[in-house]
Amino acid sequence: MATDHTLRYFELIAATHERVADALRADAPGLFGRATRNAAAQALNDNSVQLRARLGPIEVSSHVDIEIGPAQEQLSSPWGYPVTTFALRWHATRDAGLFPSMQAKLLVYPHSQRHTQLELEGTYDPPLGPLGDALDALGAHTLAERSVQSFLRDIATQLERELAHSQPASAASGASGD
Repeated sequence: MATDHTLRYFELIAATHERVADALRADAPGLFGRATRNAAAQALNDNSVQLRARLGPIEVSSHVDIEIGPAQEQLSSPWGYPVTTFALRWHATRDAGLFPSMQAKLLVYPHSQRHTQLELEGTYDPPLGPLGDALDALGAHTLAERSVQSFLRDIATQLERELAHSQPASAASGASGD
């Protein structure tokens, strides 16, 4: 039986927690798709994303179906900061038996008054049972790690791009920032 392998990555976004969490609550599937797929693939209008990783001169990519749970709101502690969490689950759309499946959560929380941290924490299950575990131990884990890093970086970049083109409510009403 294959064993789960844990991954955890962070990205910082130059926007408030409220704006980032609102953008994800409004359209996380669309945002993920816009962040990871080329224009032709975006026309599919489905819940797939493209994961990719580069190993030297070779780029490996796969489309995955992604399930995104509803936003869960909580505090980091009774006197802490707000944390918005989305449960994620994905598997390859084709040849699923040859690619890892992933269960994760995307945590969104303030890093400062003007910056938000995205944290993707999850486990993946290598394909092919014990053979997959052996291949993972021999270096295939690098592919999973790089694809998750790239996925999170693409989301952060897309969020910053889209939030830069939209005006926060306080700026629209003439309120001053912090």
